[in-house]
Amino acid sequence: GNSDDGPILQYQSFVYAKDATDIRIVGSGTIDGQGDWWWANQRNRSVVVSGRPNLIQFVNCTNVEITGVTLRDSPFWCLHPVYCTNVHIHHMSIRSRMYAPNSDGIDPDSSKNVMIEYNDVSCGDDHIAIKSGRCGDSSTPLSCQDNNDFISGRYETRNVTVRNNIFRIGMGIAVGSESSG
Repeated sequence: GNSDDGPILQYQSFVYAKDATDIRIVGSGTIDGQGDWWWANQRNRSVVVSGRPNLIQFVNCTNVEITGVTLRDSPFWCLHPVYCTNVHIHHMSIRSRMYAPNSDGIDPDSSKNVMIEYNDVSCGDDHIAIKSGRCGDSSTPLSCQDNNDFISGRYETRNVTVRNNIFRIGMGIAVGSESSG
């Protein structure tokens, strides 16, 4: 997909699934995105020719659970479920440096039935950003009224519960930071 780094494609997420069912990331380990290199080179197009990757991205997946793990120093958004249904993110830690560019913690996007609870999040941007998609890419505006996915409600985000989380360094909760319509 396109990146918020500009009208360019984005590097593949470190952990990625599309059209999958019954996905679980469970355990006490750490997934480290080694964000320092990406943050230092984000504007150097001779080194980073595409947008920075998310650490974990699930697209159009059902029954997703992430628990127990620590996610560290994501180059871009840390955990990004898109068009997903029945997502449970709980009892995990996210760590990123203060002001690490675009290092959001958890960004449910155009997803339904999402529970985010008992997490400990410290990041350089939004702890949680609830998004509901965009009609076009980041380089050109597109009329949402002419987009069948938008008209049909595909971009809707609904039934998201955020409770009992600890937010340390970061910018809090953002709702609709990227919304069409």
